[in-house]
Amino acid sequence: MIKGRMEMPERDAVLCACLQVTEGQLCAALEQTGICTLRELIRATGAGAGCTACHQRLERCLASWSSPPPPPAPRGENPRGIRAAVHSA
Repeated sequence: MIKGRMEMPERDAVLCACLQVTEGQLCAALEQTGICTLRELIRATGAGAGCTACHQRLERCLASWSSPPPPPAPRGENPRGIRAAVHSA
C-alpha cells in the first residue's frame, strides 16, 4: 500500500477495482514521485495491472494532475482581465 492514504481519507474512491487502488493512493504516488506516464503510474501503484478497464480513468487522473495551473493575472488586472480605473488626485 502507498504511504499517504491515511492523510487523504476524502479520496477513498476506488479507481482500480481489480487491485482496490484508491484515488488517495494515486494522488499520494503522484505527489511523491515524478510520474508522467500511465506505465509509470501502473508500476508505482499497481493500478491498471489487472483487467485494464480502469486505464481511461487513470489517464484522466494523470492528465488532470500534470496539467499546469492557470497563470496568475497580471498586476493591476483582475482574473477576468478588467483593468481597475486609476484616478489621479
